[in-house]
Amino acid sequence: MKKLVAISLLAAFMILPLTGCESKKLKEENASLKQQVDSLTQEKNGLAAKADELSKGNADLQAKVGDLEKKVEELSKPKPVAKAPAKKAPAKKK
Repeated sequence: MKKLVAISLLAAFMILPLTGCESKKLKEENASLKQQVDSLTQEKNGLAAKADELSKGNADLQAKVGDLEKKVEELSKPKPVAKAPAKKAPAKKK
């Protein structure tokens, strides 16, 4: 029985330092992952702002296209031909 307790204590003392190393490695990995998440979050926010800017620019350009299409439509309508004044019959010479 005493041998079992001694072996258990010895095993516990050998395993505990290993868990400390694992814990340190996990903390370092966790810190690294947090930095990556922060970096990706900043990149996402930057891209979202750029997307909003581009969407606004797109809407402005579509409005300009609509205006230009109206102008083209107005300019492409056939103009009414102005009728030339009717020619008077030449006066007869006497």
